[in-house]
Amino acid sequence: MPDLKKLMPGQIRYTPPQFYQGEVDTFVWFRCWHPIEGKMKRKKIKLKRIKNKRERRKHANELIRKLNRELESGYNPWMEQESANAFATVDEVFDRYLLFKQRDCKTGGIRKDSLRTDTSFISVFRKWLKENHFDLVYIMELKRSHLMQYLDHMYLDREVSARTRNNHHDFLVKLGRWMVSQEYCKANPAEEIPKLREAPRRRQPISAVNKVRLHEFLQEHDPHYLRLCLAAYYCLIRRKELCFIRVKDVYLDRGYIYVGHEVAKNRKERSATIPKVFEKELRSLRLDDCPPNYYLFSADGFKPGPEMLNPKKITDVRTKYRRQIPLPPNNQFYSLRETGITDMVHKIDPHSVRDHADHHSLEITNGYVAQDMKRASEIIRNKVRGFTDPD
Repeated sequence: MPDLKKLMPGQIRYTPPQFYQGEVDTFVWFRCWHPIEGKMKRKKIKLKRIKNKRERRKHANELIRKLNRELESGYNPWMEQESANAFATVDEVFDRYLLFKQRDCKTGGIRKDSLRTDTSFISVFRKWLKENHFDLVYIMELKRSHLMQYLDHMYLDREVSARTRNNHHDFLVKLGRWMVSQEYCKANPAEEIPKLREAPRRRQPISAVNKVRLHEFLQEHDPHYLRLCLAAYYCLIRRKELCFIRVKDVYLDRGYIYVGHEVAKNRKERSATIPKVFEKELRSLRLDDCPPNYYLFSADGFKPGPEMLNPKKITDVRTKYRRQIPLPPNNQFYSLRETGITDMVHKIDPHSVRDHADHHSLEITNGYVAQDMKRASEIIRNKVRGFTDPD
């Protein structure tokens, strides 16, 4: 633990406790050296809750005798009220948090992307503390007010979206919970900070016309990338998950692609069903002739191969083709999965789509229906009877 501010030779460490009784308040008070602030600080213990004055005075005398014994033996209220590790430095705590996360990543507890995100959040927060001259030494000095100012800076000064600001908020809450678990503080300083209301996410499914245009273009210029796109649309496999799928994970005869827990976004294994309309596309790859450990979509032009595909390459190629076709800017790679979900929820029961999409609740799946309500229901239009029609 770092050196705390120490008393000068001959300087008193505390003053004897005294009793005070007034019209408004009654308490026992004394002063004691505060090692963080480097000065004598007043400590007050209120006794107003004891209604009987005689009992109040009796309790005060007992309290003063007890405090005198404890102060003489080294008791310091400013040290006792903090957690066991409250005097660790801010830098020590941040570094140790990242050390834990690095270990979690190495053992498979979290993904590399999660570690990269946490490292970025710590870096941005550290930089802000330094640039704003918050000379915090010990983690006990990090208060809710600092976190509020930081979040306000992100939202007002850097003008990030409410969603991005809330992402920083969620990280601070997660960091605070870890600090409590490691006894750096007794309460999470971020727990009571409210989140901002976010604008609803507007999903833009790919229109039928643009699906045809995309399919025809890729069929002619890049059929391997087309299969990758169709895997996202039909099997609802996420972009990063697609990069990890190997030939041995594809069970054509059983009709599914295995997505392992170390690959899945939510760390839960699942079987992504292969619709029959997509099965023939996968069979054209002649996977039986490929080594089992080959990646289904590799860095070798999205064909089965030994080198893992970088997720960024998928996005970069998608952007290039989107401009060449051309397609609207809001038609991104993730639009394929979202379009697949939207198309399915109108024809298949929501529970099956929920499981296929790897959603943790039906509410998320139903959100795709709500976002696609800019059309009339033909059943309602044609089947509802007139107000006065007989049954």
